[in-house]
Amino acid sequence: MALAATAAAAELKPETLRAYEGYVAWTDDRVKTDLSNGSPFLWLAGLADDRRQSVDRQLRKGDLVTQDLKPSDLEVPEGMVHHWVSTAFIPGATLTETLAVLLDFENYGKIHRPYFQRSRLLERKGNDCRVQLRVYRRKFFASMVADADLEVHTTILEGGRAVVRMRAARIQEIDDAGESGERPSEPGSYRGFIWRYDSYYRIEQSKDGTYLQAEAISLSKDIFFPMGTFLRGVHKDSLEDIVRNTKDELVARKKGR
Repeated sequence: MALAATAAAAELKPETLRAYEGYVAWTDDRVKTDLSNGSPFLWLAGLADDRRQSVDRQLRKGDLVTQDLKPSDLEVPEGMVHHWVSTAFIPGATLTETLAVLLDFENYGKIHRPYFQRSRLLERKGNDCRVQLRVYRRKFFASMVADADLEVHTTILEGGRAVVRMRAARIQEIDDAGESGERPSEPGSYRGFIWRYDSYYRIEQSKDGTYLQAEAISLSKDIFFPMGTFLRGVHKDSLEDIVRNTKDELVARKKGR
């Protein structure tokens, strides 16, 4: 990922990576526990009654609801962890239809353009996929470009539910993207605006539609204020765009029948 050209180079240090991987492992364990002990499947289901009803009304009006999940006491040396959950309700949609759009990696470059500029399905075997993506993000004065290799595993549960786990096995920053001199960034010139990415999707079918919940954790370099606030917003917006685009594409496909 490339951001402002004047940004200082950043090196991912072993202690930074260890802290992030420890947090992701803790999240993996929490997700497994949620699914095995009868905990609320969706984030909104665990809210107090009044808050849950309010959030559900927002979702059914067509809004996205996004919440910051990063613990206030999480410490990552020389790094920033971004942890968001975003939820949408898709009226009239089924679990199968929602999964079909979420996992339509061959068309990610169309569904999620310009956030994903191109996509290529490398392998699909049962419930597992390997995907290559060109990621792009622009906000105000800054742009970000990276190539990412994604590993995806889908679990179908009882009761009209599914979980999709995505992990970026490789993220390669790109210099001069789209130009004749496009090339992978040299390690010494990495800007560090995205080092790692993990996400967890939960889909639940109700009697009149599906809830699509996306939870994403990403790692970037630690950056001074106000750029740190800006960078947090970029990661949040990226997740919301994926949820919104998935919903819009599914609604469009249903209308086009």
